[in-house]
Amino acid sequence: MDDVDSAISFLKQKFPKHVITKYTPPVALRSQLYAILKNRTILDRGLAARYRRNELRPFIMQKSSDDVAVAATDDVVSSLVSLLERDLHARAKRQELPKARRYGGTSDVQSEPDAPPTAKRARVASAAGEADAAAVGGGEPPVVPLLLSSLPAKDRPLVRLLRKAMRQLPKTTPAEPRISNAVLTAALRSCLKEPPSESLVQRAIQRLVELHVLITADATSFWWCVPSGGALLAAVIKARNEIVSRLRRRKFHRMWMHELELSQSTLPLSFHVRDVVGRDIVEQEQQRGGTLLQLPADFDN
Repeated sequence: MDDVDSAISFLKQKFPKHVITKYTPPVALRSQLYAILKNRTILDRGLAARYRRNELRPFIMQKSSDDVAVAATDDVVSSLVSLLERDLHARAKRQELPKARRYGGTSDVQSEPDAPPTAKRARVASAAGEADAAAVGGGEPPVVPLLLSSLPAKDRPLVRLLRKAMRQLPKTTPAEPRISNAVLTAALRSCLKEPPSESLVQRAIQRLVELHVLITADATSFWWCVPSGGALLAAVIKARNEIVSRLRRRKFHRMWMHELELSQSTLPLSFHVRDVVGRDIVEQEQQRGGTLLQLPADFDN
């Protein structure tokens, strides 16, 4: 394991899963990697090599921005599959399907109409747990086929295509923040043994945009974005502004890191400090009393 792998592994372990939604894969901001590895040329080359091997996927954090996050390809696939399952559950709720059928417990619950409500809930919960366990183990949970069968017939081809796409697109498309419409269309067509129609492919692309997996860049391309990464992006931007604001109010534009408390983000302080240091917004210096943060001398007041 080289320095690049070590830095990525360290940031993945430190990713605040307890704060960010479970549908967001553990990501490392490129700025955070810059804060850890001072030689940016070596880091950029290491990331590019991992992109070519499709071990990592880069994501745009803001449209038309140099903000980039990276995540392991396998983690991205897991997040996208979970995101689609959440979307299927939402559709099932909107159609007011019986809870037992949504969680694969149709036969047990319906065969005992006089069973106590507590027993029914226990059986439904057990079925849901088995579904989750199957998903974690790499198999397909029984809830997915049940939800698929509950959808209107006209929607099932789209869901089938999306289920394949969520698993295959991160592994078959170039690991770049931007993807052309032509490449995306070809990748979607190759997801199924029988190539889908043009209208179905366009519906799938539209759904990926609605799920915020893609952001329209222009008429011919899209940006990949972090799945369910809206909360993460909002917290990062607010924290950057707040850190700069607090430092500007201090004499000499400096303060100890342990004195810094953020009100605009619930993410760990160290997560944001690595970000602003790697973006050269803030400088840090290790001293006897701890970590000193300060604005650069050429900071634009």
